Amino acid sequence: MATLDERKHLISDLWLDQPDAHDEVDRRTVDHDLAAADAVRLHHFIDNGYMIAPLGFGPEVGNRLEDEVADLWRTRPYDLAAAPSQGGRISFRDFPDDKRDVGYRIADLHSHSATALELYLHPEIFRLVELVLDQPAVAFQSLYFRYGSQQALHRDPMFVVTRPASHLVAAWIALEDITDGSGPLLYAPGSHRYPWHEFEDDTITLSDKGGGPKRKEWTEARKRMLEHLEVQRFTCKAGDVLIWHGGLLHGGAKVTDPHSTRRSYVVHYSSAANYTHRKASMQAAVGRRGQLKGVSATTEHMLERDGNRGLDNPLRELSAR
Repeated sequence: MATLDERKHLISDLWLDQPDAHDEVDRRTVDHDLAAADAVRLHHFIDNGYMIAPLGFGPEVGNRLEDEVADLWRTRPYDLAAAPSQGGRISFRDFPDDKRDVGYRIADLHSHSATALELYLHPEIFRLVELVLDQPAVAFQSLYFRYGSQQALHRDPMFVVTRPASHLVAAWIALEDITDGSGPLLYAPGSHRYPWHEFEDDTITLSDKGGGPKRKEWTEARKRMLEHLEVQRFTCKAGDVLIWHGGLLHGGAKVTDPHSTRRSYVVHYSSAANYTHRKASMQAAVGRRGQLKGVSATTEHMLERDGNRGLDNPLRELSAR
């Protein structure tokens, strides 16, 4: 099945991507299938590629999560991974302390933190994501950031593969008040409607994750897109969530206040019918010399709360070598 049409737009069966999407939202509102507030959010999502909603909590959730993360750094579980700002995931057991700085992130923290699991399966986010997908959703991976990511503007399907590619929605949850100097989330409204860059024929996934020629091609393509777009910064309150279309250009602003944190939690979702298992890998030290070697695992195990479901961390309970 093709990914792109002849105009290099994503081929999508997502109802909000269809030409009559606004009319369909209005019809469902008149038929009382949609609340008025949700209709406003969906109209905004159609045109801009994102919606913003309050989740009803303050900084206490982020503080609780930070305490749980601190405990994990003390116990150093082998089956949890973090990634530095540059490079792949490394087991907590072997992760260098000097890499826990701006841009580092913890992968799939929901397997080892009760608070992260609450966010991973948050009922209001699931409700909004399922409005977008128009079918049951599944959470399939998460990322915890203590500091700003400073990540270049990108589209999620470049790195996160779902089938079909249009069945990808993400949520960025603020765990503290986000200031301009902390490196807030960046996003380009309307960019989800722009043509896609092909890395290979009918391929939107970036295969060379380093600084190879394909990444350079993308940099030039992005530069041309940004000539017609305005990039915005998501400064917000703790408990706010920004939910975005997989095609939305987004990234992280430069951290200009070196003393600031930007605690946030990101979750990726797809349609439950199409995303049933996931593989993950990390580097872990083996042998006397402690050389880092790759290990991986796959899971089909689902976590569930209040009817909302998400895949477990594939690395959970992976035996140390």
